[in-house]
Amino acid sequence: MEDDAARLEELGYQVAYLCPEGYDHDWRTWDEYMLRGLNEFLPLKREYLYGAG
Repeated sequence: MEDDAARLEELGYQVAYLCPEGYDHDWRTWDEYMLRGLNEFLPLKREYLYGAG
């Protein structure tokens, strides 16, 4: 993954590659970083499309 991120940067893409020390490819990592990704990298407006009611 590090090589892929580096190559994308070389091609001019903005990349946020996160590799937390001490974490494995497990549910703990997925839980934390999926939430972080949604909140920081893909922020949503979190409001109703058609009004409430």
